[in-house]
Amino acid sequence: MGAIHGALKVRPLPREIAVETLRLRQQVPKEDALRGAMKCPVDEKGGWSCQLPAAVFDLRLSVPGFAPEYRLATKVPAADSLDLGTLVPKVGASIAGWAESPEGSPETEDCMAHLIPLGTPEEVPARASARVTRGGFFQITDVAPGKYLLEVKRPGFLPAKLSPIEVPSTTWATLLEHPLVFRRQTGMGSLPPPK
Repeated sequence: MGAIHGALKVRPLPREIAVETLRLRQQVPKEDALRGAMKCPVDEKGGWSCQLPAAVFDLRLSVPGFAPEYRLATKVPAADSLDLGTLVPKVGASIAGWAESPEGSPETEDCMAHLIPLGTPEEVPARASARVTRGGFFQITDVAPGKYLLEVKRPGFLPAKLSPIEVPSTTWATLLEHPLVFRRQTGMGSLPPPK
């Protein structure tokens, strides 16, 4: 066994923080890791800790009413404790997931995820965006309840889209089960402009 610990900076302090172990996306072959969820007590100064098996996990750390934080490919050391630092949760819900081309994760920093509201401007908030990491992960925070179109753009590829995504008022974390897959531009759209 090993452990993880950290500090929580939010007011008022909750009595516990939820820690979930998710399927390890970057595992090869992609098999299910040890999955589960637990509640970790938070002390009066915001410190918290949890015991976990010594393994590598994708973690989701969450407090009700706030968007969760993700720690991907976290290696829990055997007979030791890993410091995850200070968590400063953001108010509101979040939508997170992965984007990839048929060859795998995008090896570029020019990849962006956009959440576009569906409906009239009075019904839903403005669009929100987040950068996609080199591993293909993205998380859009401060999401209000409503219906959305998710669009991920990468230079040289057609946008990957998913719609509709519904965020209910009771959900703080939406993690997409399947990645959005880019397709390469073909035909006239991929040709350089004439000289």
